[in-house]
Amino acid sequence: MTAVLAAALALAAPVPPAPPLPEDAQTLVKQLGDADAKTRNEAATKLRLLARRVDRFGGQRVRRGEEFEPKVTGLVPHLIRAAGDEDEWNRATVLFALADTLDPVAVAAIRERLTDRSEKVRFTAACLLTEFQDASGLDVMKDALTRFRAAPKAAGTFDVEMLLASFERVTGKSFGAIPPNPVITSDSDVAAASEKRYGELLATWAAWWAWTPGK
Repeated sequence: MTAVLAAALALAAPVPPAPPLPEDAQTLVKQLGDADAKTRNEAATKLRLLARRVDRFGGQRVRRGEEFEPKVTGLVPHLIRAAGDEDEWNRATVLFALADTLDPVAVAAIRERLTDRSEKVRFTAACLLTEFQDASGLDVMKDALTRFRAAPKAAGTFDVEMLLASFERVTGKSFGAIPPNPVITSDSDVAAASEKRYGELLATWAAWWAWTPGK
């Protein structure tokens, strides 16, 4: 048998079915369709830990350690379906889970959420895409920058931190270290300094985008 014929036969062979999900994962997948939004959110959060290939934390999505194999394979299609949950918080939660899988199909599903009816979901999708050097959500992030500067008290510090880190990833630029999120410190002076610095960084990015040719 020639090498070419062997390769052709291999391609024509049926793909073996994926192994069934473990019982605990099956239970969580079923809960993604529960009538209670909180139950669906909890299920998505637990599935994220089973499906992820990377450990990221905080608003800056700092990566801890190297890429690893997921605890359970075959969960990405279920998470993609859950990205259409009727609850905006659940859709946003699922986007984080999809990003942590590092699956190209999951990235495409995140990109689809750039047109979501929810401002929060669009913003989350735009920022997460920058982890894959995908700037297709840049206009969404610029809109968020305008909002955050116009109403700094209404802007959550987690979202501000996430936006600042996303701008750095997608441009390769930095205007100085992003300080720790104010909510993680019990020192009011440190929190106030962080909030002040967040405002300064937002202003700097706004000026840079206004100046940058081809923006």
